[in-house]
Amino acid sequence: MPFRARTLPETVQLRTFIETYPYPAFVLNKRVAGKHAASLIPIFSNAPFRNLVFGPKENDPQNIVVGGLLEALAGSGFEGLENARRLGEWIEHSVEKGTPSFVVDLEPLWLGKTPSPVQIELTKTSVEPFWIITSVPRSQIPKYVPPPRQEEDVLLTTLKAQPSPPLEKQPLPPLPEWAGAPADPTAPSPSKSAYEPQPTDKEPVLQWLTAGTKMVDYVKNFPWENHPLGPMELWPQSLKTALSAVMAAPYPWAIWWGPELCLLYNDAYAAMSGTKHPGFFGKAGKTAWGELWEELGPLSDMVLREKKSVAFEDDLLFFGRLTDKLLPEETYHTWAYIPITIEDGTIGGYFNTTFESTSKILYERRIQILRTLGDKTALARSRVEFVEAMKRVLTEDAHKDIPFVAFYFNVVDAPPKSGRDLEHKHPHRSRIRVTSTLAFKIGVPEGHPAIPDREVHFLDPVTLHTMLPFTSIRTVASAGSTIEEVSLLDEPTVAANTPAESDLATERGKESAPVGDTAWPFFDVFSAKKPLHITALPSTIGKGFGLRKNGWNDAPRESIIMPIAAEGDEVPIAVMVLGVNTRRPYDEEYQTWIDLLHMALNSTLTATLGREAELKKAEQLAQLDAAKTSFFSSASHELRTPLTLIAGPVQEALRMTVDPRVKEQLSLTTRNIERLQKLVDSLMDFTRVEGGRMYGRFRATSLAEFTTDLAELFRNPIEKNKIEFNVTSDRTNEATAYVDHDLWEKIVFNLIGNAFKYTFAGQVHVHSKYRPGWAEFSVSDTGCGIEANEQDRIFERFHRSSATARSHEGTGIGLALTRELVKLHGGYITLESTPEDKDNPKAFHGSTFTVHIPLGYEHLPSANVEEDTNGVRVGPRDYGRAMIEEAKAWSRIKSRGDDKDLSESAGSESIPTSSGGESNRSAEFSGFFRFSHEDTVLIVDDNSDVRRFLRSILRPYCNTIEAENGIEGLVAIEEKSPDLVLSDVMMPGMDGIQFVSTIRERPRISWIPVILLTAKSAEDARVEGLTSGADDYISKPFKTQELLARAHLHLNLGKRKRELMDLFEERTREIKIVSDLSPVGIFRTNSRGEMTYTNRRWHEITDYPSSQPLTNWVWNVHLEFQKDVLELTTRVLKTGEGASMEIRWQNECWTKLQVEKIANGLIGTVTDVSDRHLYEAARIAQAQEREAIAQLRAADAERQRAEADERRRAQELLVDVTSHELRQPVSAILNCSQLVRTNLSNLADTLRKSGATPFVPTKPLLKQIEEDLDALDSIYQCGLSQERIANDVLSLSRLQLDTLSIHTVDFQLVPELQRIISIFSNELKMKKINLDVKVGKSVTVLNIDRITSDRTRFAQILTNLMSNAIKFTDIAPIQNRRIVVNLDVSLSPPQVNKCIAPPLPANAGDSAEKAKDPGTLIYVYVAVRDSGPGLKPGDLALLFQRFQQGSNSHEVFGGSGLGLFVSRKLCELMGGNIDVDSVYGQGATFRFYLKMKTAGEPAPKVAPPSTPPMVRAKAVVAAPPSQTAYHILITEDNIINQTVLNRQLKQAGFTTELASNGKEAIEKVKRLAFGTENIDPSLPRRFDAILMDCEMPVMDGHTATREIRRLESEGVLPLRNRIIALTGNARQAQIEASLQAGMDDVMIKPYKIDELVLKIRERTLQD
Repeated sequence: MPFRARTLPETVQLRTFIETYPYPAFVLNKRVAGKHAASLIPIFSNAPFRNLVFGPKENDPQNIVVGGLLEALAGSGFEGLENARRLGEWIEHSVEKGTPSFVVDLEPLWLGKTPSPVQIELTKTSVEPFWIITSVPRSQIPKYVPPPRQEEDVLLTTLKAQPSPPLEKQPLPPLPEWAGAPADPTAPSPSKSAYEPQPTDKEPVLQWLTAGTKMVDYVKNFPWENHPLGPMELWPQSLKTALSAVMAAPYPWAIWWGPELCLLYNDAYAAMSGTKHPGFFGKAGKTAWGELWEELGPLSDMVLREKKSVAFEDDLLFFGRLTDKLLPEETYHTWAYIPITIEDGTIGGYFNTTFESTSKILYERRIQILRTLGDKTALARSRVEFVEAMKRVLTEDAHKDIPFVAFYFNVVDAPPKSGRDLEHKHPHRSRIRVTSTLAFKIGVPEGHPAIPDREVHFLDPVTLHTMLPFTSIRTVASAGSTIEEVSLLDEPTVAANTPAESDLATERGKESAPVGDTAWPFFDVFSAKKPLHITALPSTIGKGFGLRKNGWNDAPRESIIMPIAAEGDEVPIAVMVLGVNTRRPYDEEYQTWIDLLHMALNSTLTATLGREAELKKAEQLAQLDAAKTSFFSSASHELRTPLTLIAGPVQEALRMTVDPRVKEQLSLTTRNIERLQKLVDSLMDFTRVEGGRMYGRFRATSLAEFTTDLAELFRNPIEKNKIEFNVTSDRTNEATAYVDHDLWEKIVFNLIGNAFKYTFAGQVHVHSKYRPGWAEFSVSDTGCGIEANEQDRIFERFHRSSATARSHEGTGIGLALTRELVKLHGGYITLESTPEDKDNPKAFHGSTFTVHIPLGYEHLPSANVEEDTNGVRVGPRDYGRAMIEEAKAWSRIKSRGDDKDLSESAGSESIPTSSGGESNRSAEFSGFFRFSHEDTVLIVDDNSDVRRFLRSILRPYCNTIEAENGIEGLVAIEEKSPDLVLSDVMMPGMDGIQFVSTIRERPRISWIPVILLTAKSAEDARVEGLTSGADDYISKPFKTQELLARAHLHLNLGKRKRELMDLFEERTREIKIVSDLSPVGIFRTNSRGEMTYTNRRWHEITDYPSSQPLTNWVWNVHLEFQKDVLELTTRVLKTGEGASMEIRWQNECWTKLQVEKIANGLIGTVTDVSDRHLYEAARIAQAQEREAIAQLRAADAERQRAEADERRRAQELLVDVTSHELRQPVSAILNCSQLVRTNLSNLADTLRKSGATPFVPTKPLLKQIEEDLDALDSIYQCGLSQERIANDVLSLSRLQLDTLSIHTVDFQLVPELQRIISIFSNELKMKKINLDVKVGKSVTVLNIDRITSDRTRFAQILTNLMSNAIKFTDIAPIQNRRIVVNLDVSLSPPQVNKCIAPPLPANAGDSAEKAKDPGTLIYVYVAVRDSGPGLKPGDLALLFQRFQQGSNSHEVFGGSGLGLFVSRKLCELMGGNIDVDSVYGQGATFRFYLKMKTAGEPAPKVAPPSTPPMVRAKAVVAAPPSQTAYHILITEDNIINQTVLNRQLKQAGFTTELASNGKEAIEKVKRLAFGTENIDPSLPRRFDAILMDCEMPVMDGHTATREIRRLESEGVLPLRNRIIALTGNARQAQIEASLQAGMDDVMIKPYKIDELVLKIRERTLQD
């Protein structure tokens, strides 16, 4: 896969960092497509990694970008996959788990299978979206040394071959002004200048200078007449030839010519010289390079004198071009002086060829610093070693690029728990405290105040900014930079501290220097977590800094503050302050190197801290393990003696006794002695293994047969628990194995016992087999399995799995001992486990432990091998017997359904019946204990022997039931409700502490007393048990009498408690009923006056929320009575004498408060007396009210009169305007319609009288018809006028109600403009006004066709302006009356707040490409210019205000004064504006612009038949009918509208039916659909369109539409009907309501018949 295909960032710093890292490093993708975890396939790796993994194939192209990490992970099969899983888990979750590093084993692919893999320690760094994985070796790395090769390393070659930008793309600095010449050499000048081209007769002189570069033009225009070299035509040919070659050279070349060595150079040299160009062009050498002439002068003399060339490679030269002060800049050049011989044989000058190698030298130097730093710090194991390595590298190698260093380690103190009082007194104590301690410094004078030894910061825990203002810092952020920049001022500003800040400053001042002395803004890097560039250091900081050996010894001017942090750190681990090279600019290369340094230090310091933590942890664990081993060794020895003295007498007594009960008790004792002996033996074995004192006696054995015999001993206890037990062996290739029988017995029994312990169902399979050189023994189970995060620790000492087991008992050393015993045999043990999936319990789960033993005895110590095989023992010794007995005890209770099963033990032995013994015990304690035979005690313990023992003690006195753990105990309590619970503490599933807590959390069983029995006798364990809710705590071993006494006491106390609780609950319920029914509020307090109870009526009176705690009830008392109430309650508590008073509450309720003293507090009542107080207050206030009312009435009357006048004036104005504007066109409509009707009546009479005589129209009749047509046009124009008025009034009302909204649709801009203007064609014709529509060039260039905007509002604005223009042009006293409409578009907003389109840009093609994208924002500019009388200057300010008209309005018909006001508001809503320009007497130009967006092409559809725009109504009649007649249902309750629409549709060639309401429409739809006989069979079975009015009687349009859609969905109507709403409801919400009702489209009245016809045909064609 190619390098670029992996999308690794093509940044120099990242690639350079990886490649220069001295140890194996690689890059991983954080996310892979379709996954949510990091890929383990490296997308790039460095040479050390490839050398380790691939060896001789390290430089194969596929190995450079696809590393073999997975292939190199040590282990095959399951082991290799497990290593990969662990690596992936560390990469994803190392931050949460606190594991900054990870140790992994790699096997070099080029070496094959190695006995000892290479161990490396990995550390990761996040660089989005990648993980940068670096490493440090933990073992020797085998290195493949390749043969010498010619080519360079792939990555370094790529870095060195970065192409330089073409010279012609590097702009030269502007030319300065020369004396006596104009500033611009190319600008025309009336007088001749040296900058101008020479006359034609001199042109041939310059033909030798043909290179088309800027410097050639500069040379041609240079004033050579006044120069020592003289005019160019007088130059020698050698100079011309040399200069021509220099100008054509692509590299920096120059000529030093003449006695003064004047400098002439080309474009590349000019770019190299920086700010010196063009000032030193043509100057003498000692002037041009004065700062270098001390070195260059002697060399120049030598070249001229000896005629020999001189050359230097990577020569250090200091150019005086740094900063505005022209300070020396460190540069490196490879350059040469080559003498030029002129015509007479002398040296006229010399060539100066140069190539700047500064970037190469700096790159190599800085990369070497990074490489050395990585080598020295990568192996550091502590902070001290890390600091020493850094200090050594930065002291020896970085003296130029880092003139001074100060390195601080940060220590973060966790903030204390916040509290209200604490935050009030000491607000800084809730902040993060960071102490920065100086680790080392380089190039800093001793005792300098700018570098304190310790710095303390208090940071905000959210922003990580300091709580003290750094007033001496001025932030200057650089956009787009990865390194922020600030500047430190010389004099800090003094700011006053608040009291809290003063306390903080006092504490800070005790520990560090003042703010003014240490101005480093550490807190900025704390929050930003990236380096901070200090662009200007104060002079006080720079004094004495950077004075280092081999350095420049300049005072530093800039510095970097670099945070060093690990992944996920909130506060950096360390902060480093370093100076910037005083003789290099802080450019992109410098910043890149700082970024690399930052990444390297982050990685290496994180790894160092991880190793330091691991070393400390390993030391602590080693000490702890040694202490545990020593303790268990001593304890085991000390336990053997008392065990021997106990076991002997007990076994002797067991042999001699005949009493069955005594025999059972002694058998119980014997079993537990053997169990204790097993534990002691295990501890002794473990301590011997740890101490290297365990020796085996290995003898030749048939391992399969011996193992089978041992395993069979487990069959009885395992199968008794209904678990399948299989013991198999494969004796193919069987050979002799040498094992210690005693140790092998422990191995087998430990593994089988462990499998049985964690398996509750399924099977346990024991299998033995052989493979070449090895014998294998495995134990597989179908238990709960082992979680993945525990599998690595399962063989650790004292580790116990958290999985559910049959018993909680154990020490956690069984598997650890097993592994050590296997190692003693020269073998090893492996584990494969699949944990149980709780979401899918049926899925496979379980574990398999496999022991691998080498065959033969060559791997064993010869002294420990016994050849004699006689007396081979296959039966178990004490260890085996104890293990089997313990397994038998892991039995489950058979049933919880009856008491007998719950009381019996599941062990192999049962308690013989001995009524005499039980009677004796019962009689022995009958005088002390009063148990009842109905009493029930629940025994909860995972040890069956303990349960059996406790049952034997309690059974003579009461009933017992048993459970193995807390979960089963809860079930038993819910089912049996025992009177007492005896529970162990350490149990599987749910321990005793959780068990007690759960009981106490359940109110129904919380009263049951619980006694905890446990072997934990420590005081803290007792406290934990009692605080969890237990009633008593008894430590094992315990005395029988004590157990009975405590059980008797708590059982009776529990029963009494239950009785009292029942009685208390009954009394409490009775009191609550009485209290809730009381008409007065009742409350009660404790002895401290704190409220403890209130009834419902108290809350109703005081208005105190019942859901709130009663601690703040006093705040509901009115402020003036709070003090009195507190004094009264305090007095009653002290004196015991009752008291009362009347108080007022915050809700203005008056009550009588009565309080009496009781034994432990107060009881009181509050009685509502508000009515009496209200009555008294009303009488007092009545008189005051009369006086106040009289005063208020006068003021209110005056205010109401003024408001009424204002409302009346506004209403009258609106009514006047609207009525005037409506009456005028209505009058014209009435008069014209009456005239047309009279003429039509006369024509009808004439036609009737003509009879059979042919009728010939006369000229007067035809003229009359033409006049009637004009009258109809007038009616149409008056209708349009009324429509505009209605739209303006509606828009005004919506503006006032703030409900006017914009609804965008896609439409064609130019056709829409033409459609709007065509509406006025008849009016323009009538008034003889010419109209010009000009579509600007911008529309064509930008190719604007379809746009997205509010089509209706756009039309409303343009209609208002057109109407306004027609109205005033009509009164203009000129012959050529004209209106011009201009349309332009632009991608830019208007300039200078004018609605004028900006000119097309030079790159109009780019704008056109951009405009092609749908959704591109454009600006549409429209101007309407009329030739009317124009506007007076005073009219311009008022013109766009509401109800305002120009002073010329009295000369024309109508005008509401709303059109321009509404237009301005609409423009503002649509992101535009409107303005007017006018010169009185010369017309006016109204311009507006709107924000719109380009729209894509619409979806293809069948083109409907075109309908020409309407000019006269007769155009509709003339429209040719389609080939198929459309059948239309008209539903309209207005008979006039119904009739007119019917006639218009018939004239358009449609057939129609009529309905007056929705109900009739449904009937007609059904008739047509069902094919009733009186329906024309030629008609379709549905209407082509249903035109539905919305507001109708009987059934409205929305209801009818929903009913039709219901019938269609139920299949009653076989075809779907197309419904178009015809409504006068124009609000968007009303339109959406129609569409939601099921209508297909909406037409707003008044509509135009041609648009309706087009809509019907479009809908039909679409279907």
